[in-house]
Amino acid sequence: MQAFRKTALVIALGLLASGAFAGEIRDTSVDASDVQSSASGTNSRATQNIGVAEGDGRIVASTIFVSSATNSAQGNGGRATQNVGFVSGAGQIERSTIVASDLNNQSSSSSTEAFQQIGFATDRGRVDSLYVQATGASNSARGGQGASATQVIGGAAGDGSISASFVIANGVTNSANNATDAHASQQIGMASGHGRLQNAVIVADGAYNSASGQHANATQRIGVAN
Repeated sequence: MQAFRKTALVIALGLLASGAFAGEIRDTSVDASDVQSSASGTNSRATQNIGVAEGDGRIVASTIFVSSATNSAQGNGGRATQNVGFVSGAGQIERSTIVASDLNNQSSSSSTEAFQQIGFATDRGRVDSLYVQATGASNSARGGQGASATQVIGGAAGDGSISASFVIANGVTNSANNATDAHASQQIGMASGHGRLQNAVIVADGAYNSASGQHANATQRIGVAN
């Protein structure tokens, strides 16, 4: 009996180590509209996840439709994170469609951060046969010192690869304003960390990225592999 218990424990630990409990969205439709998430106060955290798979995450043969989604964090040190069609930990997105319109993610006050990630795979990320369309998505951090805004649409990071995919981001905005050392980074159709773009179409009409304040820094990358 004791030997059986030890064997069972070893098997359970092996399953945990091998990532047997990885997140996966497969053959699934996710539809969300008019959704809101908010947090306020010092060091507040507002996180809105729609169609997200984490830890060796995979989205396969699925559709994600989101319209009018708002996420906000207010207060010193606040962070607002809005993820739509996002996978992490050797993430993969395959043969899927992500359509997002009128998304709004914002943080305000000193030392705030805003992250908006749409159709994005991290940590040896792979994007294959994906159609992602983001229209009118807005991401902003403002006020005080050190405001940071990062917007990623149709991306793969960490030895990232994007192949046979369409990334359309029209009328999207990213801004870090009215802050000392403000930083705004907008990435559309970007494969980073020895990244590869292959047989992909990237369209970004009217994409806008801005930073204002002393020592402000604004970086916009569209259709980039680095």
